[in-house]
Amino acid sequence: MANMFLLLTLTVLQINRACSYNIGRDRLDDSFMQSDTHGWMEEPALESYNTVPKGCGGKPADVYFVLDTSSDVTHDQFQRQIQFLVDLTPLFHLGQDTTQIGVLAYGNNVVTVARLGAYKDSSEIQESIKVTPRVGGARDTAQVLRYLRTKAFSPVVARRSAAHVVVLLNAGLSGSSKLMRTEATLLKKTGAYLYTVGVGDSGDKGEMEEVASWPAADFIFRADDFTIVESLVNILHIHECDFQIDPPLSQNYKNKNPVCSPRRPVDIVFPVDHIAIGSVNTEKILNVIQGFLLELEPQFVETAVLFSKTHFADALNLNHLEGVKLAHERLQTVVFQDLGNLLKRTRRVLGRGRQGIQKTVVLFLDDSVPLTDSVFAEAKRNKYLKIETYVVYVGTNYKQRDLELVSNGKGNNHVVQINSYEELSQIRNKILVNVCKGL
Repeated sequence: MANMFLLLTLTVLQINRACSYNIGRDRLDDSFMQSDTHGWMEEPALESYNTVPKGCGGKPADVYFVLDTSSDVTHDQFQRQIQFLVDLTPLFHLGQDTTQIGVLAYGNNVVTVARLGAYKDSSEIQESIKVTPRVGGARDTAQVLRYLRTKAFSPVVARRSAAHVVVLLNAGLSGSSKLMRTEATLLKKTGAYLYTVGVGDSGDKGEMEEVASWPAADFIFRADDFTIVESLVNILHIHECDFQIDPPLSQNYKNKNPVCSPRRPVDIVFPVDHIAIGSVNTEKILNVIQGFLLELEPQFVETAVLFSKTHFADALNLNHLEGVKLAHERLQTVVFQDLGNLLKRTRRVLGRGRQGIQKTVVLFLDDSVPLTDSVFAEAKRNKYLKIETYVVYVGTNYKQRDLELVSNGKGNNHVVQINSYEELSQIRNKILVNVCKGL
């Protein structure tokens, strides 16, 4: 799982706009060879977005995650599916007027793991995914596609006004390819969009193409990469983020005179090593970021918030008791990624953003975030690629010189230092002014 960890910000989010990615009408009419019976492709009025917090969310969607738990699925393949969906879940802002998620498992039968819309919090969905049962039996993809069409997306369960999306994981050949093709076609004709995700080397690409929506490049993926996120963003016009900002920004906020009006387009990423910093102080940082974003002129700015990750769930069997020796072996595989990895992910996110424009990073850290050789190496690479980096440091232990090496400038313009988190809200404007000077 080391190579697949969250790239949920492959495409950076656009702030305070009703729609961050627009699919041209020509493409919808000529290229998408399936029905749009819901009418959700139409460009809605701005008022229809009032229930979606700025920062995350998108067009209303009913989404089903479907796990392959057939008998021939190995333990490793099963765990990959679980981790893939756990990592994918935070992309969506859950709510009655935004996204509802349901979870199914299939083998020779279909089992409901989580009813559509039953959970209103991403963490609850993630916990239900982690306890997905093994259905077993021969793989019957046709049956789960029929179930989705006739029951899961039936009018009494799903919303007709919302996008219908399926993320179907597959680890091998289905028993009846002809019936599978028929059921896939019928489901797509209802307007549902089908993503197929191959697990390991077992997923059959030919079958995946027959099931997936068209064009295949936008709807067929593998569980060891997260480029599926880019396609979901394009289809659902999602305002993407790595971490759900809670509470959401006020929907009544109207900032007619933003403090910072960039002279040119700019992509800004806020990396936060929340594992080292801790949840309490991370929340304080998020509050500052929210206020910062509200003072940016949205016309030229796209942004994302990135958080540190750890490969923990794969290493431990969190749902069952097990022997001491096996538990000891699993614990030895736990990997905690440092700030260097977060800076690398930041560079990749910016690299996949808009081309030929300024790239800016505002990095928050404190004394609990180790400044390792990896951190300095990744900071140097970012500097070489002309990524403008600002450091907001809470603490007293690190030398100014080291902080300047992590940033790419000298003096107070690129490094803002305070002694405690209680001072953080007081220096928000200073951060804003420093960053705006370079925009």
